[in-house]
Amino acid sequence: MIEIEVFTGYSLLLTALTIPENDNAGSFDFAFIDINKVNYQKYHERMLELV
Repeated sequence: MIEIEVFTGYSLLLTALTIPENDNAGSFDFAFIDINKVNYQKYHERMLELV
């Protein structure tokens, strides 16, 4: 999981605590983007490359 521009990162912390160690290190299954609306398209395109 990767999160971009979130308030406290609480959901990322909870997710990280539930996945096994070294589970596909360096890859992402999904992304959560909570950034200003002007930049959504830019971040969406970049996340498509990573997920």
